[in-house]
Amino acid sequence: MKNLKFRWIKQASLYGIASILNKAAGIILLPLYSLYIQKEEFGILEIIVITNTLFLLVFQGGVGSAIMRTSALRQEFHHKNIVSTSTWFMLFMGLIGGNILFWGAEFFASLLLADAQYEKLIQLSAFLLLPNLLIAVITAHLRIKEKALTFLLLQSLGFLIEILAIIVFLKLLRLGLEGILLALVLKSWAVAIIGIYLMRQQIRLIFSLRIFLALLRFGSPLVISGIMFYILNMSDRYFLRVWSTFGNLGIYSIGYKLGLIVALLVNAMQMAWPPLMYRIARESKSRDEFKKLTLAYLAVISTFVALISLFAPELLWLLTAGKFVEAAIIVPPIALAYLFQGLFYMMNIGLNVTGRTEFEPVVVGLATLTNIGFNILLIPRYDILGAAIATTISYAVLAVSAERTSQYFFPTPQNYRLVGGILALIMAISGASYFFYFEINLLRFAIKLLILFLFSSLLTRLANIQIKKKFLTLLATNAKKN
Repeated sequence: MKNLKFRWIKQASLYGIASILNKAAGIILLPLYSLYIQKEEFGILEIIVITNTLFLLVFQGGVGSAIMRTSALRQEFHHKNIVSTSTWFMLFMGLIGGNILFWGAEFFASLLLADAQYEKLIQLSAFLLLPNLLIAVITAHLRIKEKALTFLLLQSLGFLIEILAIIVFLKLLRLGLEGILLALVLKSWAVAIIGIYLMRQQIRLIFSLRIFLALLRFGSPLVISGIMFYILNMSDRYFLRVWSTFGNLGIYSIGYKLGLIVALLVNAMQMAWPPLMYRIARESKSRDEFKKLTLAYLAVISTFVALISLFAPELLWLLTAGKFVEAAIIVPPIALAYLFQGLFYMMNIGLNVTGRTEFEPVVVGLATLTNIGFNILLIPRYDILGAAIATTISYAVLAVSAERTSQYFFPTPQNYRLVGGILALIMAISGASYFFYFEINLLRFAIKLLILFLFSSLLTRLANIQIKKKFLTLLATNAKKN
């Protein structure tokens, strides 16, 4: 197990670059968006995209997540048969879901956007469903085979297609929101087609009912928790749609894009995590690795949370030419929320390893109810800041409840004192960052750099203390033996 951490870091690094490319287009193109898209249109686009995400979640049926565990732990099933069964299922569900969204576009436009004139935008988004369902199978296959480099190359291609398509559709053809959706459709289909081609040797004209039922047995509870996760992630947009304006929702969407920088890192580690998690879990003597990896995760992610929180105004000033700097107000709590989301993935070991996914809806449900309650309480008073704070609180509840439940089914060692200390420190820095939001100047910039340096130095010192403690314990143990 000595090299597991380095293997994870290598895999996470490749997935990290891929995740950055997958999401970075929205951040990189913010200057272009700020020229051709109004903040109200950002709000409309946000509602359309998150609605498509809900369809993707429901029609996937939890199968995308189940491929990983079934292939890793059910040795009686051949991997090719698992991939084939999953691919045909996704193809069937994508056609059904896409048609529902396409032909019901007028209804969904009236329901979600209070105006049927957005019907064409909903219809365009319907063409995203099928390729994204197929991409879920492709991604699961590449992850279980630990082909992070192939995944990176595939995402790189998608990134280039999206960038070029948006420049053509938005800047040259001036198609507005239609152009952005067309670019997303083009990217998704290109990645899906090439991914299926690369995976062609894994796909047969086979649909195994036994494998399908095994996938559903593990995956179907995840649909319920997935819907709750969706509410946890997206309900704030719908509440803002009711209690605020499309303009404020657009500002919220822009601030969220900056917070995505932290999400990209979290996603990179999470992508590399399941194969490593199952490998460590199979060897009881290696469970101490879970503690080390949790601390490594916190050290890396909390540094980036501090960076994004402190320098959000400057980053938004650069990315949007000063047009949407007001979105910086939601960045610290959103960055913290993503940190807690990562802790959920890192500590939700027991339910995945033991296959007790029926308890995951309970864990996610508690966080979802917390989210809804705080949205109702805070959004009418504090608007977008209230929504961001509600997100942070609910993700903290998610991480804690997942850790407690996981420890019951599959105990793993954790350094709670150090984890709590790092969390308290990063939350203090996130809160202090608001003192620097009112003005951008060199003095404030220098002070923030100093805070970031001191925080990073303290994390390094804490890590060194832990290494020394471990070394002293080892010496004491050897002395007793002698």
